[in-house]
Amino acid sequence: MNETLLERVRRYLEAHAEATGIAQTPVPGLTIIRATTVSGPQHGIPHPQACLVLQGSKEVTQGIHTQLLGRSSGRPWRAS
Repeated sequence: MNETLLERVRRYLEAHAEATGIAQTPVPGLTIIRATTVSGPQHGIPHPQACLVLQGSKEVTQGIHTQLLGRSSGRPWRAS
């Protein structure tokens, strides 16, 4: 099987995600969130540690710093 990470995550989400697009994993502290539409600013994610964007893009603001992350940006983001 030559499945990409995106395909594996998509398959896991199809089987385990709630209607909100959130899926808990067997890995303690690891949650997968799937957004299918563009949204406005959101806050309240408690203590994010890392963000891995598999498709599309995500704008992350921490304090006064904003980064646009995407599949091809090549920049991992880690909360400080």
